[in-house]
Amino acid sequence: MKYEWKYGENDNQKYYDVTVGKDYLCVFANKWNPNTWLGSYNSICIHNKTKNDRVRKKQGLAKGCHPSELREDFMLCSANPEYMMKKVEYCYAHNLMEVSQ
Repeated sequence: MKYEWKYGENDNQKYYDVTVGKDYLCVFANKWNPNTWLGSYNSICIHNKTKNDRVRKKQGLAKGCHPSELREDFMLCSANPEYMMKKVEYCYAHNLMEVSQ
């Protein structure tokens, strides 16, 4: 599937977004931290599985446990918005909330 991301800005953020049917995908950077892009789809923020698995191991939790069970939860972020778009597309297509770097 080809996603047609559109660029936008508001008072607080710059972002790329796309609507697929009723679903909304977004990659954004807050203006106070413009080189850190985060991603979400349908209000589900994408978490960093690589870092969160390290926390799971330290806590003795199962690899598949929900990020809310972690003492410390890492969000996936990048200085490259195109990289984040690909990660959001992948998570959306596979119904994931967490993906490796």
